Amino acid sequence: MKNKFIPALFASIIMALSGTNIIALADEYPLNITASAKNNDTAEIRISGVIHNWQNSSAEFKQKIDALIEKGIENVVLYINTPGGSVFEANEIANEIKRFKGTVTGFGGALVASAGSYLALVCDTFEMAENGQYMYHKPMAGIFGN
Repeated sequence: MKNKFIPALFASIIMALSGTNIIALADEYPLNITASAKNNDTAEIRISGVIHNWQNSSAEFKQKIDALIEKGIENVVLYINTPGGSVFEANEIANEIKRFKGTVTGFGGALVASAGSYLALVCDTFEMAENGQYMYHKPMAGIFGN
């Protein structure tokens, strides 16, 4: 219950502040993260969909990163195509990517927005598709209680 409550609470706060229904958006564009060896020294990580409910798959992603690092892979090619989502989840994904000792080369697809733009910042270099859109904004937050 705890694992589902926190993301739902955070999504509710974002919806209230931004008018965006992140849960509905995440249902339509679910998060998909893959990590695999591209060659002997480079991993390929692909992130697409809304960055939401990552905690549900974070253990598997961390295991893949551990295995790649254990193989001696140091560099990363990171592909991002996301409308954004939870900055807290994006931050933890970034922490996992930062564990690689080498260069992080980033590529953006059609959309790199909001929390996705934070992931682009962990890259040593970053390029976008010619028809891609990049969006960042000031942080949004709120305090609720009784």
